[in-house]
Amino acid sequence: MNYRLDVEVDDNGVIRTGSRVWSFELARPIVPLVSSFSPRFRGEAVPVELPGRGTLFALVVGRTENNLVSLDAMAMLPERVLQPQWPNRNPDRILGLAEIATRRGQSRVLNCGREDALVCPYLVSFADINDPRTVVPLAPDDLEAHFGKGVRLRKISVTVTHQPVEFSSSAPYPVYSNRPDWAAWVREFPSYDVRTIGPEAFRRER
Repeated sequence: MNYRLDVEVDDNGVIRTGSRVWSFELARPIVPLVSSFSPRFRGEAVPVELPGRGTLFALVVGRTENNLVSLDAMAMLPERVLQPQWPNRNPDRILGLAEIATRRGQSRVLNCGREDALVCPYLVSFADINDPRTVVPLAPDDLEAHFGKGVRLRKISVTVTHQPVEFSSSAPYPVYSNRPDWAAWVREFPSYDVRTIGPEAFRRER
């Protein structure tokens, strides 16, 4: 199924927006004893450019209760916020996703500062977009701490859509390739610390 993530930021009265379509599929595994399902997630991070202040990125990864990176949270977003209705009360995830996919246009606004924090995408920015070591984790309810006075998250919403997933060739994502300095730097931090995010947090095609 496909779903669109829309991000709106209030930049001192000017609404800045970004949007991307993501997809998540589940299939029966070839070897059932290895896993219950064979998942496939596709999509790229949502950039919201704030002129003169930098870019906010809503990543294709989420967070755990300890503010660590969760690689699967965004793939499971439709199930977690749109509540599948299983045919014949059979709690089968494949059937549940198929049922949600029929609700074209249904939308849910996420309250990222409170009860929906664990189903919202991880938000980050960079002090220098050319240096991935300058990543800055953002608190959804306090964007002013990084971007300055008058900047706040207005809304993040998820909408069931039939639009295709498209990958941008011009989005302002950080460059990780051929960066031995970054590879050495991330080894200083524990696994799943947001400062260790790499290309998989911005674009996943498998």
